[in-house]
Amino acid sequence: MKIKELLTDESKWTQRSFAKTSSGRTVTWDDPEACCWCLAGAGRKCYGWTVWRDSIRDVIEAEINTDSVYFNDFPKRTFAEVKALVEKLDI
Repeated sequence: MKIKELLTDESKWTQRSFAKTSSGRTVTWDDPEACCWCLAGAGRKCYGWTVWRDSIRDVIEAEINTDSVYFNDFPKRTFAEVKALVEKLDI
């Protein structure tokens, strides 16, 4: 699965946590109760920790010229911007 297939709408995206449950509780990206993820959490869920760390994160950060967590968590960041990025990179 690609990130763009996981983050299909705003309800599946979050900020300031790798993942959250439907009640809003912060959990790890691989928690079975997770229903929404940040960009980094989604990347880890879709590609696994090693592939995320060794390649996918670098592809994203080369495109945005900053840390992927900072990009996702920027206070004025929108889901549309995150979605556009993963669509553009086809990840």
